[in-house]
Amino acid sequence: MSAELRRSIPILSREWGDVANSDWIPADLVAACGAGKQRLYVIPSLKLVVVRQGGLSQGFSDVEFLSLLLRGKSDGN
Repeated sequence: MSAELRRSIPILSREWGDVANSDWIPADLVAACGAGKQRLYVIPSLKLVVVRQGGLSQGFSDVEFLSLLLRGKSDGN
């Protein structure tokens, strides 16, 4: 997805910008983002499906969660 398209959709730039700009994210990652920071991540190349059931957690970060899951370390952002 181009940066221009990402900027034109407010929720993508607000909620997904850090993930989309991370060069270590698998190219085939597909995500569904729901209310209360609920997430569904599908990464076919890794044969991985992850479901996050959340509440109105203000502290949740997609990029931090995915970094811990996929790289075993904090992204540091």
